[in-house]
Amino acid sequence: MAKHRAVSRQSVRARTVVGGVLAAGAVILAAPVGIASASPTTHTTNTDKGAAAKPALQVKPPVSPFRRELREFRQFLRSLDRDEAPAPQPAR
Repeated sequence: MAKHRAVSRQSVRARTVVGGVLAAGAVILAAPVGIASASPTTHTTNTDKGAAAKPALQVKPPVSPFRRELREFRQFLRSLDRDEAPAPQPAR
C-alpha cells in the first residue's frame, strides 16, 4: 500500500487559488445566461386555457420610517437654504 504523505501549505494554497479561479470563471460564464432567462417582461397565468399575457406588476415597497424622517430632514435643510441667512454679528 502507498504511504500517506503530508500535503504542504503551498500545495493547499495553490489548489485553493486554482479552485477559486475555476469557480469564478464558471459564474462569470453562467451569470449572463441566468440573468437573461430569469427576467421576463410579462407573465402569463393559466396558459393551458389560453389566458392573455399580463404586464408585470410595478408595486413600490413601503417607505421605512427612517427614510421618511431622512427625507423630511433634507426638505428642512433645503428650506433653510432657500431662506435668507441672518446677517453675521460682529465678534466682541
